[in-house]
Formats: sequence, C-alpha cells, structure tokens
Amino acid sequence: MFQLASVNKQFNKATETFKKSFNLTHRGKPIFVKTFDASSSDIVDTDDNTFIINDHFFRTGEPLIYDATNGSAVGIQHGLNGVGAATTLPIKVFAIEVGENKFKVASSAANAASNLPIGLTTVGIGTTHRFIAEKQLSKCIISLDNVIQAPLYETNGFQTECMNNVIGREIVFKDVGGFKKFDLIRINDEIMRIQIIGFGNSATNVLVDREWFGTSQFAHNIGDNIKLIRGDYNIIQDKLHFADVPFGGRRDEVGVSSETISVDTDSFTVLTDLFESGTKVKLRTLDPPTPLEENKEYFIIKNSANNFSFANDRGDALLGNKINLTTSGIGTHKLLVSGTVEGSSFQGRVFTRSDYNDNVVLDDISDSFTGIAKTFTAKSSGVNTTGISTDFGVILVNNVFQRPTIDYRLDGTPATGITTITFTGNESTTQTESYSSSDVNSNNLPRKGIITRIDEWEKGYGYQPRIVGVGTAIVSAAGTISNIGFGFTGSGYRNNNETTYRFKVLGGGATTSAAGTFTTDVGHIKSIDIVDSGSGYYHKTVSNAIHDINSGIMTVTTSANHNLAVGDRVVLSGINMTDGSSTYSFPFPDEIGYQGARVVEIVPSVRKFSVNVGVHTVATTYSSGGVINKPTDVVFDSPIGYDDVALISSLTGIGASVSIDANKLTQMKGWTLTNVGYGYSEGEILTISSGINTDPTLHEKGFIDVASGDEYKIEHADYNSNVGILTVAIGIHTLTVGMGVSLKDNAIGFTCAKDNYSTLHKYPRSTDPVSGISTEIVGVAGTTVSINVGLPPANERYEYKFAGAAFKESTFTVKFTMDDEFAGWVFGKLQILDDFSNEFNGSKTVFTLRENSAAISFEKDIGSPVIIQNSLLIFIDDVLQEPGKSYVYNGGTQLEFLEAPKAGSSLQILFYRGTDSDVGTLTATPTLKTGDKVNIENQDIRVVRDLITRDTIQSTLYKGPGISSARVPLRPLSWSKQRDDTFVDGVKVSKAREDLLSFIFPAGRIIKDIATTDTVLYIDTGVASFLYSEEPNASNSSCRIIDTDKNNSGYGSTGFHYPLQDISGVSFVGDDGIITGVGTENTKITFEFTLPLNSPYRENQYGGKTSTAIASGDYFIVTNSSVGSGVTAKDSTASTIVGVATEFLDGVYQVASTPVAVGSGQTMRVTCNVESNHGLDFTGLSSGSGQFYGNYSFCKITSAAVGAAFTCNTLNGLTGIATAPQVIRSERLSLDYT
Repeated sequence: MFQLASVNKQFNKATETFKKSFNLTHRGKPIFVKTFDASSSDIVDTDDNTFIINDHFFRTGEPLIYDATNGSAVGIQHGLNGVGAATTLPIKVFAIEVGENKFKVASSAANAASNLPIGLTTVGIGTTHRFIAEKQLSKCIISLDNVIQAPLYETNGFQTECMNNVIGREIVFKDVGGFKKFDLIRINDEIMRIQIIGFGNSATNVLVDREWFGTSQFAHNIGDNIKLIRGDYNIIQDKLHFADVPFGGRRDEVGVSSETISVDTDSFTVLTDLFESGTKVKLRTLDPPTPLEENKEYFIIKNSANNFSFANDRGDALLGNKINLTTSGIGTHKLLVSGTVEGSSFQGRVFTRSDYNDNVVLDDISDSFTGIAKTFTAKSSGVNTTGISTDFGVILVNNVFQRPTIDYRLDGTPATGITTITFTGNESTTQTESYSSSDVNSNNLPRKGIITRIDEWEKGYGYQPRIVGVGTAIVSAAGTISNIGFGFTGSGYRNNNETTYRFKVLGGGATTSAAGTFTTDVGHIKSIDIVDSGSGYYHKTVSNAIHDINSGIMTVTTSANHNLAVGDRVVLSGINMTDGSSTYSFPFPDEIGYQGARVVEIVPSVRKFSVNVGVHTVATTYSSGGVINKPTDVVFDSPIGYDDVALISSLTGIGASVSIDANKLTQMKGWTLTNVGYGYSEGEILTISSGINTDPTLHEKGFIDVASGDEYKIEHADYNSNVGILTVAIGIHTLTVGMGVSLKDNAIGFTCAKDNYSTLHKYPRSTDPVSGISTEIVGVAGTTVSINVGLPPANERYEYKFAGAAFKESTFTVKFTMDDEFAGWVFGKLQILDDFSNEFNGSKTVFTLRENSAAISFEKDIGSPVIIQNSLLIFIDDVLQEPGKSYVYNGGTQLEFLEAPKAGSSLQILFYRGTDSDVGTLTATPTLKTGDKVNIENQDIRVVRDLITRDTIQSTLYKGPGISSARVPLRPLSWSKQRDDTFVDGVKVSKAREDLLSFIFPAGRIIKDIATTDTVLYIDTGVASFLYSEEPNASNSSCRIIDTDKNNSGYGSTGFHYPLQDISGVSFVGDDGIITGVGTENTKITFEFTLPLNSPYRENQYGGKTSTAIASGDYFIVTNSSVGSGVTAKDSTASTIVGVATEFLDGVYQVASTPVAVGSGQTMRVTCNVESNHGLDFTGLSSGSGQFYGNYSFCKITSAAVGAAFTCNTLNGLTGIATAPQVIRSERLSLDYT
C-alpha cells in the first residue's frame, strides 16, 4: 500500500480553469498505467520472458490490459502455457511479479500463480505500449480535507429512457421523477451531470453537462437507458476525475486602473503591500496594456512604495528589467497574485495485494434505508457478492467511515450465496435492544427522506392560542378556600392524558396556601378539584358601612376586630346598600380582575376602617351583608406548549414534528422543526396532528339560505364600515338579489385598524342587529354575495381585514429532503486494533498499538520498499489522519501523533493486511524481560519496566549519572537476567522466563472403556497435575484422547495415524492418598482411604479437603499395595468384571456403595464388589493412623459426549493399564505457579 502524490496544488477556483481531473502518481510515477518502449530489448527481455519497468506496482495474479495501439505487439511463443495459436501478446494478461522493477505475464491467473509465463520471442514496434491495471476504484481511498470520498457506484434507484436521439446537451426523459439538478446519470458508457430539469419550458426536457467523470461523448438513441449513479470521483486508467471542482484556495487580487499606468515610465501606481520584486501575477483583462497579453503570467518590479513595473521573468524582475509599455489598455486590469492559500487538502492511498478477485465496489443500498431496517443485501453491479467479511474494506454513510464490528457487520457466508450488511444501531450488551418507529433519529440506523427544509406553510385559522385561565378565590368564614370562580377559562389547554394541570391560591394573608388540580375540555378549564383548601385566609364580615358618595370613601364596620393597617389592600364583596327603593351591591365596579382598594384610614376603633370605593350618584345607606378579604391570586398552570406536534404525511413519511404556537388571531405562528422524521418526499404537503386545540365556536358553514336551509362555507369576507355592506365569498351558488339569508353568530373573524389589526373579533355578535334574523341580499357577483349588516357608530368606522371563518388547517410544504448516502468497496483485509482514545489528554503523543489488549508490532522485511505507516488507517473523530503529517510510524508497537489528540476524541485504528497470505504473524520470544537489569556505560544499573518493540525497552525512572541526549557515539549496554522475584511499579514480577517454559502436558491413562456417547472418563493419574498446575487453576480445559499403542490403517501409504479425539469444556474432580485399612467379606472388599496430613489437597489453594471426595459408582486404581494375592473386581452391580489385580491388590475397582466416614471423618471406608472365593484374609491387620497398605488414586473427567470409542485392558493388573489410551491436557504446565 502506498500514497498517491498530492494533487491539491493543481486545484483551481471555478472561475479559472474548472480543473476536475488530475494525474495519479506515487513519487512522481504513474500507478495504474505503465507506458514503455516495446521496441527496446532492455525493456522487453525475450531471453528471460520478462518486462523491465521500474516501480511497476503489479502483483502476481493481477489482471492487466495490454495496449499496443500505437505500434505492433510483442511477439510470443504460441501453443505454450495456455496461449493457443496466437503469435503476439494478447490484450488480457496476468502479472507474475519478479521484483519491484521486473515482471512476467501469464495467460491466466492460475498460470500466474504457477509461474507459467508467456514466452516472449520478439520485441514490438512502438515506444508507447501500455500495461493498464484494472479495478482502480476498488483499490483506493481518496480523501479531500481528510474526508473520504466515495468512488463511482451503481444505484438501485431511478432509471428511465431517452425519448430523443441525443447529439447535443438536451435530452428528453421519459420520466423525470426522482431526478434532480446535479445528479449524475449514465447513458451507455457516457456519464453526464444534470444542469436543468424542465429546460425550454418542457417538463421532461433536461439540459446536461456531457463527458463527465472522464468519459467520452457518444451519440445516444431513442430508448437508451438513463441510469442514476452516484459517487464523488472516478478513475479511468491513470486519471482521477472528481464530480466537481475541488476548492483551489484563495488568490489575492489587485485592480490596476489604466489611468494609473504611465507609458513614459513603464510603470503603474496602486495602493497595495502585496507586491515585492519577483512577485508572480496573472493578468486578467479584456484590453491589456501593449505588449502584455491577457491571462499570461508576469513578474512585478517594485520601483518604490505603491509604484511598480512588469517583467517577463523572475530574473528580470530582480534585475529591474522592465517591459516597455506602449499603451495603458482600457479599463481596470486585474492582477491575480500567484500561489494557492488554504486550498482543499488531498490524500490518496492505493492498496495492493496478491489477489484482487474479491475487489468490488458495492451497489447503493440507500434506497432501502428506513431508519428501522438494519440488514441489507450487498451487491456489485447488480450481482450478489459472497465471501466478504466485516474487515474487508470501507463502508461509508454520508462520507463518514463506519467502524467494522462497532457500526456494522458483514456476513458473506458462501453457503447463503449473498453478503449481508447489518448496521448495529442500538445493539447493546447491557440493555435490551429497542427501536422507535416515530423517532428514527434515536435508532442510530441509516435513514431516507429526512426533511431538511420546509419552504411554504399555511398559517390556517381557528387554532386556540395558549392563554392562562383567570379565577377568583372564594374564602370561607373559616379562612379556607371553598371554591374558585372563573373569570376566564383559558385557552389552548391540551388534554393529552399525561399532563396534570395544577393551581394554587397565593396571598390573602394565608398561613398555608390552597392548591389543587383542574381538568380541561376542548382547550378550556372545565372543573376544579381543591386538594388542599389552605388556612389563615383573611375573612371578616361587615356589620355596617357608610359611603360618602362625593369623596368615594366608605367607612366599614366589621363584626370583629379587623387587624388592618393603613395601606393594606382589602377586597369588599356583597355589601348591600339601599337608597330606599333600590339595593346596590358594592364594590363598584364589579369586574374581573378587581383586587379591591387600599385602606386609607383606621378610624379610632379596632372594628372600623375607611377605603375609597369610588363616587356614586345616589346616596345610599347600609342594608345588609358584606365580606372583607385580602386580595388573593389564583395561579393556574399555563397550557403546555404545542411541542413535538406530529406532521401528518399522506404518503410514507413518519416521525416529523414541529413546535408551534397560535396567535391571538387563532393562526399558527413561528414554528421550529423538532424532528426531521424519515420517508418524506420533496413537494409533499404535511398537516399537523390533532394535538392542537381548535376553536369550538367556529362553523364549517356559517352562511344560510333562509328559504331552502342550504348552508354555505364562507371562504372570504369584506366589510365596508362606511356603508355597512358585508360581502362574502361562498363558492358556487344560485342565490339572487332580494333573497333572505342569515349569518350564524361568530361566523366571521375580523381584525381592524383600531388596534393595528392585533386582535381577533368575531361577528355577528349576539347583540348585533343581524344576529339571528333574515337579511336581504343586496348584491350578487360570481361567487360573492353582499348584504347590509348596518353601520357602526361614526367614531368606530375603521378598516376591517378578514381573518377567517370556517376552520382552516395549517399546512407545511416539504422543500428539500436528505437521504443518508451509502458507499462501500472491498480492497483487502483490515486488522482492527484496540481503541486507546481513553489515553487522550491533549498532551500525550506516543501510544502503544494493541490488539485484544496485547501489544502488537508491525515490521517490514529488510529492503522492502513498503512505507509501513501508510498501511495504518487512523480516524480521529471520524476524520482520516494523513501519514507523515498527522502521525509517524516506522514499525514496532509505538505510534506517534505530531499533535496530541484532545481528550474526549474518538478513535478507530486499523492495519491493512491485504490478503492473509500477504502478511505473516510471528510471536517473538524476547531475550529481555520485565525485571531484568540493564546497565548503559557510565550509568548505574536500572530495571527493565516494559518491552516496547523488538529493539526498544522502557526502564524504571533513572536520575543517576551519565544521562545524555547525544545519540552518538553509541554506548554499550550490558544485561543481567532477573534472579529473584521482584516488584516493578508495585506489581510483583516473577523470575520465570518464557524461553524456559516447559513442554510438559499433564496426562493419564484410562482405566475404563470409553463409548462414543460417554460424558465421564476415569484415568489412573491423580487430579492435581490436571487441575492445579497452571495459573489460574484449570477448572475448565480441553483434552486429547490418543491411543499410541494402536494404529489405524488405510490413511495412506506414507505412514499411519494414531486414533485420537479432541474434547473441550472438560472439568476435573478427584484426589489421591493412602490406604490405611483393608478388609473382606464373601463378595466384598473394603478399603479405608486417608488423605495424609502433608497432602496438598488439605491446603486451601488446592481445595482444603480433609477427606476423599470419591463417591458411589466412581472408578479408582490401587498401586503400591503390600497385602493380598490378587483379586477380581466387579462393578457396583456385581455383574461385570472391571479389573483383575495380578500383584497384591494393584488394579482397578468401582465403588459399590456410598463411602462411610470412620472416626473423626477424615478417613472414608470404601466398599467394592469382588468375585467370591477370593481367598483373601486380612484377619489381624490393624487400621487407622500410621498404617500403610498401598496408594489409591481417582481422577474423574467430565465433558460433552466424547464422540469416539476407546478400550483398555484392566484384566492384567497395572501391566495391562500401561498400554491403555492416554488422556492429555491441551495446556502445558504453567510457567510460574503462585
């Protein structure tokens, strides 16, 4: 893998050369096309059948196109190595790599792999023959500004047909649906870009840019297929073609007026500090000074501040050799200062490997994205792919690199015949995977039809504005709130069954405020539930009141002490005053929002005070009643916002919503798109859901033909307040002048100039003259009808504007949508390395590469031209890092960033392996290890802390003598092995060394035949070596059963194989000890098993046992016995022989019954069945502590069904068992056991 040469210096502004195509090179050499002189024997070596082309970059088996168009082809030996009768080199050949600068060619990939080249007989004719590589698009990663670009790829989307013969730029599409400006299309082999749809006032006429993406222009015919394609770039042979002009940076521009040019001094004057002698500029002008030429480059001579001349080259500019000017030209001449500043950056890499058969560019799958679907079929050029796994290539969504296994998985199992790509979405190891159908943005899956812009919307009419309710608290004689009276029931309260609306009553002198809840209906407060009536609210009754009608002062006498002070605010209610004939109730005026009056005087009495309640025209005296309260404030919850209101699609859109509100004119106002949804189409009209309250008083049809009863919907209305005429538009009708019609109350909404059209008023009101009566039609014109509704007062004749009548739905028109874009291509195997972003802190620059938590080193062969840092793909915050500029890596385990990554940044790091055979994996056995001591000449001894790479170590912190930053001369380093266990950085380090690791594998021989379905095995070796011989203890392991004393025939003529079977998930149980007692009955033999006091099984780390764990039915073996003269042992049912002891009691036995504890329980009595007439007599033998009659051992192995049968000979004592099949643990003995 290698980098492409930078092309960004060639980028230009679109106003200049519109450069989109660039040569692809590596260190100045073409990559995919190799041009050579076929007539040269120095290049075409017919003796060795070899082509000699420096840096050819071809790999064995790679298909090549041979182009001899400009000459005659190289001659070949026909009839050999698959060539057939041909005598010249065929067009399609396959490379055989000989070296970096040499290669041969074969007739097939198989012949290339077998090193069977085509024989070359003669050189060709011509100096520009070419070998052209294939599959360029699938071999590259191209990025602009560190964002990976997508190669040209096929879509499964829109296609149509040509309806004309295409010669120029105009194409008539059969159907333009799904195509839009700047889309790329393919007709036959030509790629074009759409400029205008609907060109020339014809909806299906499309104007295109021809010869796009490096393709050639051809004539196309009626019926030819038009296919939508996608991609950011295309590669044809050795040319990179971008879909659009890359940004070439900013160029400073200086304008020089012709009036400032002096032909006498050959100079010009301009105020600028951009020019120095030698500055290169490009002249842009329509009429340049003579002899200068438009669009040509010149050099500046700085004569003095702001005075300059032109020179032909830099040398002349520095020497002051001016160009002699004969005219000053006309107009302003633009001088573009040469040099690109801050243009787009470019990086490209080509990934080589030994087998390109599986290199493919995947087809687009974005047409199937829904935001819910996870799994898709991956195809290439419409054909199913197989054999692709997660770590083979690049998957992009919106040009963002997707992390293998983290963001997606690929399953290319050949058995299925397809490859599927599954995005991980909300998969989690800690919680249940779940997905939303209403908010797909939370699903972390690719989406389609995402709303990006809504351009048009209809405000509608009849929506309730959100206005808080107003209420009055009624205080009881006990100082509690007994009820709430409504002055206004509010507006816009949403009843969503999730919101509990609350209120509280503040003020009123309360010690505890009252509170409760309220319900709503059709947007208004419906009922009150006082949950807590509060306490301490001020409440006094009135016993007398005297009102001075001239001053407005009322002196009130309370039935109890009032405890008021001057300035207190009080609320008077229910004070009845009479003039002798009529009774009036104070306060005046009695209106909503009345908060009472302030106390202006405390009359010298604890029960009298004065307040100003306003003047009155009639003298009155106190009659009865009256209550005094302090003002209260009933605070209702505000209506919840019209937030996340669903937008309803009549097509396939789901999940979009807006936050919106209604104004006083009952129209929708100011909205915010809160969820972009998915599945929407451009141009579709969306309505809002029923989650917003509407005005229940509106009439769908508010205009009535009195005679017939027919009702009409009022679509518009105009009222002329100067003549009293109302004109309404009601659609098609048959009404005529003189007929009687009526208006429903509140049928029409108007605003007027009185308050600058800020409030809505509905007419007719119930008090208006035309309310509820028939009114004669005075005029008819088309769909409009006019009636006389009367004149307002002369001072109220304002201009009126129609606001609405019947409910009108608010709508939104989708202008633009966005689909998540997909691109994918397979170029080789990627090795996923561990994420170390948790180490990012803004200062650390060097990090250790790891895989599965183990340090990993990448190195190249000596003499290899590979630049190993180019094989790393490093993404920080999804941005591809450029090798050599963002990081350096020369092999080993250490990677260095040139700028420290910031804390919190994300990381993805992968290593390119090509094909598995391209990279070898070795485990090096280090000579040095942590804990060893090293000594640099002239320094004290230090301890090895870590091995960084094969030639780099890290030691403990050293502050002693001899420290120097000088790299030369090299100083000797001496080394001594660690001799004792020690601590390094607080961690215990064993002196054990991997290179001294034993190759001993615990093993034992079976003591019972094994059937294929058996899941329990018994062997003759104690369990300790199997279970307690590595760190950590092997409670679960794997084993191999092998019969080394029996061979299988029929496995070939070169040798034989032992029967063997591997078993996994193995567990071990058992122990071994001494026999301290023995006895017999007619058909029984009894052993007493004891674990010696020095037995390791008694130690906690080895189980902490005090007695054997053997159980009924277990098999065991007796060895080293010193009593008895042979015996035949039977199974627990006494029906089958399990073993024959031929020497003393040494042999195999099965426990016949549950062992019985003896004495303190540390000795277990084990009984086995034997044949009768055994002749054994142990009369007089002692038992218990201090006795020894032999050793016992039992080791029980449990696994899944073995799957193979093995037999052993237990009928010849220990001699027979010595040839039994072995059970060998797969893990060797531990290097170091704690």
